Amino acid sequence: PVGNGLTGFVFRTGGPTLLWADEIRQLIKLGGVQVNGTIPAIWLGVPLSARNEIIGVLVLQHYSEKNAYNTQDLELLTTVGDQIALAIERKLAEEALRTSDEQHRLLFRHNPQAAFIYDLETLRFLAINDAALEQYGYSRDDALEQLTMMDIRPAEDLAEFLEGVCRV
Repeated sequence: PVGNGLTGFVFRTGGPTLLWADEIRQLIKLGGVQVNGTIPAIWLGVPLSARNEIIGVLVLQHYSEKNAYNTQDLELLTTVGDQIALAIERKLAEEALRTSDEQHRLLFRHNPQAAFIYDLETLRFLAINDAALEQYGYSRDDALEQLTMMDIRPAEDLAEFLEGVCRV
């Protein structure tokens, strides 16, 4: 939950925010935010956006020096926030790719139909699923280390198979 604090305010407004204590008190009075504890002398917050949504807020605050930050600091924090959000977005994409890759591996391996992935030049197996291993009676290690597509094709289909491979 975002909440009604200053961080939540940045979530809701979606923009970089520079506030001094008087402005924070005014927002509290208007019901725009709630602050528990000490009100900072100055507060900066910038949204972290990834995949077109705000995923966090980067915040700096100072409790005694009201001139500790200025608009240039807000611009710098925005730039830093953009870089952090980019790194987070990259990590999210990597995780999604890992998840997708794992799902595809599971689908391939547990497909009830025999399936192979093989090298077009050597015809050696790069991957073979469980159904193919069961159908042909080989262990995964034996199939990957010793067999080629030529070993499992019926003799009468070899010429047509090789012609098809050559066209690819």
